[in-house]
Amino acid sequence: MAEQQVKDLEDQWCKAWVAADAVALDRIHANDYVAVNNIGAPSPKSSVIADVRGGLFRYESMEHRDLTFLVYGDTVVVVGVTVKKGRRGERDVSGTFRYTRVWVKRGGIWQVVQSQYTRIT
Repeated sequence: MAEQQVKDLEDQWCKAWVAADAVALDRIHANDYVAVNNIGAPSPKSSVIADVRGGLFRYESMEHRDLTFLVYGDTVVVVGVTVKKGRRGERDVSGTFRYTRVWVKRGGIWQVVQSQYTRIT
């Protein structure tokens, strides 16, 4: 059950990024969320959402594949591959990345608390 719920949220994640849907992304991300990008820089939720609202991220496509779900009660760790085409400002952020994402269920609601990306060359 937890695996399917988080799998559905992973799908929502992709759709929200491609649509630049800041409302959905705000709901999906926990307030203590931190992303670590492929160059090792951390970004808290506030920065991520502000960048989406400001139009900095523009994705044409995003697809997750080869997903593995590790369920630990109210925590699910997802390891997978994401293939995306898009820009962050003037910088092309397209590519294929291995990622790890941590989801936690709090108050009956699943939210992502951490993501880390490594570019696959």
